[in-house]
Amino acid sequence: METPLKLVHLNLALLVAAGIGGLGCSHRPACSTTLHVIVSAGPTSRDPLMTFDRASLLVFGNVMQTVMADPTGQWSSSGVVERWTNPDPSTWVLYLRKGLRFHDGKPLTAQDVAASILRVRSEERSPLHGFVQNVASVVVEDSDRLRLVINGPANVLWRLASIPVTPGGAPVPPDGLPVGSGPYRVTEWRGNRIRMERTASGTIPPSVPQRVDIAIIPNAEGQLRAARALRPVIVVGAHQELLDEAGRSGLSPMEVETKGALYLVCNVRSGRPLASLEARRALAAACYGKIPSPPGGHWHLADDIIPRRVFGHVDGRFAIDSKWAVPAAVPKSRLRLVAVGNLASLAKAVAECLERGGWRVELVSMSPREAFRALQAGQFDLSVVGYDCTSGSALELLTLAFSRNGGTVNLSGYRNPRLDALVEEASLSFDPAAQRELLVEGGDIVVKDLPWIPLYQVKLIYLTSREVHLTSEAALGIDFSRVRIGP
Repeated sequence: METPLKLVHLNLALLVAAGIGGLGCSHRPACSTTLHVIVSAGPTSRDPLMTFDRASLLVFGNVMQTVMADPTGQWSSSGVVERWTNPDPSTWVLYLRKGLRFHDGKPLTAQDVAASILRVRSEERSPLHGFVQNVASVVVEDSDRLRLVINGPANVLWRLASIPVTPGGAPVPPDGLPVGSGPYRVTEWRGNRIRMERTASGTIPPSVPQRVDIAIIPNAEGQLRAARALRPVIVVGAHQELLDEAGRSGLSPMEVETKGALYLVCNVRSGRPLASLEARRALAAACYGKIPSPPGGHWHLADDIIPRRVFGHVDGRFAIDSKWAVPAAVPKSRLRLVAVGNLASLAKAVAECLERGGWRVELVSMSPREAFRALQAGQFDLSVVGYDCTSGSALELLTLAFSRNGGTVNLSGYRNPRLDALVEEASLSFDPAAQRELLVEGGDIVVKDLPWIPLYQVKLIYLTSREVHLTSEAALGIDFSRVRIGP
């Protein structure tokens, strides 16, 4: 496997700017129902089953429907499953809504749902693979009914809310257009430009964008020039230069807390320098709060392993206090710190901080592919990673990054039987209050054991022209059907 589920050394352009943008009509009067969106980076793939980052969600969250509805309620389009039964702890029967069709007019059936799930399960390179790796079998029982059997009892519903349904689960060619069943369809994808058009039947209120023109503009100068020329317009993940010019350009800023964070991942496997809790405590005390924030973003010091906007977060849980005091005799061995891409500068700052504290650090720069292989093989002691908890629940983070079911996503090699039991119990619970109690206890365990050390959490800055009204939280993307254009 080359790319673990979403646990990627996120390009800072994706983590900070995190989106895509758009250019469209050259004359403003003709654009009354066309929304222009400007961002720094686009989807990493045209295939919705092979990508899962914030830039991709901005497109595919509007074009595709997932198997189950989004549990966070951020996206207005419901999942294709209308209801479900759970005849035994390992079996789920899913019933599809009637009359579903793809944008090309073909019916969306249980066969398409099954094919999409099975393709993601077979594609270990897909960042969605971890969501369905525990699916043992999928059986189509009727055109609108399928049966999932999983390896061991677990609630798969939140996992399936991240799996898009595509026609036959087929790959999208590099120059092809993705076909979905969501409220917008892609009409053009050429270079750094993506166009979408509203597909809903019936009368569409004039305040809802009927078209979305998207352009990927990586530099601040180009973004500012486009933002001045186009109306209505949204700039996603605005550069600081745009914030300085926002008022003069008729743009209003909106700050959005995301569900993503940057971490130091510690290799806690037996025989490694950070295998002991005392060594990890010494390392955390040496670097937490002492590393400069990454450039070009809007960051705040993380106060929990679970990001603030994620269900299960506890304010101030990750506090440096007397519990971090460690004996001076704790050996400060040589550490191999893997640095990747745009996070290399942050990794360098970590290395310098640790060296000031008496650690010896070997800073190793790798390509993303090399780094993933090294991390999965345990050939590292430390690495800076980014993680976006896109489900909005700590169950995702605790399951995939720290539990025995995390597979290759559990890069630290961490094991804790009590955490595994809590995660399993939480995954079977449908009571939010009871589930939160379990997740909070699980978060406390991870905070105390320190397989990961949180560094920074990130905020996004949206700039909008005065006639644009964002009605969704926009932490992971923008549901264009909820945007309103008007006075």
